[in-house]
Amino acid sequence: MDEFEIIKEIFNIIEKPITCKEDLINMSLNQKNLRSEKFKDKIVGMIPKLKQKYKSHKLTCLHNNSLEKQKFPTINMIRQILKCNKLKLEPYVIFKGTWNKQKMFERYFKIIEL
Repeated sequence: MDEFEIIKEIFNIIEKPITCKEDLINMSLNQKNLRSEKFKDKIVGMIPKLKQKYKSHKLTCLHNNSLEKQKFPTINMIRQILKCNKLKLEPYVIFKGTWNKQKMFERYFKIIEL
């Protein structure tokens, strides 16, 4: 299984199907969706498959204790796999207005080419 097939599988899990690398460029991902438990369980299940392709000394998402040590393991795994493939998960924030004198923001990630 080549590297793009692994990325394709990850993006199918997070319900963003892609067909080519160009589909990834400028794609926007919501942080709240990436943090959901339904994606976390499926993506963590891919660790044995990822260990066959990538070295665990290079990617902390593949370590045995990554679920306990990392705050957002799903986002970290996507970020690290994309970085190995010369893509970057660039964070940005959108202001959603105020509610009870508190500013409301939504966090997103945009995929850009390195």
